[in-house]
Amino acid sequence: MLAGQELNEELSNQQWLFRQGDLVLGPLTGRQLVDKLYTGELTADTLVAPRGVRDFSRIRDVEAFKVHVARAQAKARVDAELELTRSRFHMAM
Repeated sequence: MLAGQELNEELSNQQWLFRQGDLVLGPLTGRQLVDKLYTGELTADTLVAPRGVRDFSRIRDVEAFKVHVARAQAKARVDAELELTRSRFHMAM
């Protein structure tokens, strides 16, 4: 995460659960969730909840994660374009 865009310390260390299909996984810290967003392991539609809370929300709808969701989506678009450009370059050779 870039300076100035990090989660506040409390949220960063807060324990979160997330859903993958029917499975509830975790707990992970807020920082770990953000890292998984940037690697593509989680998406904007991943359901998350603070540990101890039964109601899950899409991570894109959790205010504290909105900037990170947008940045992770932008990164994924740039990475995909870069890969396409590389593949075109190699095909041309």
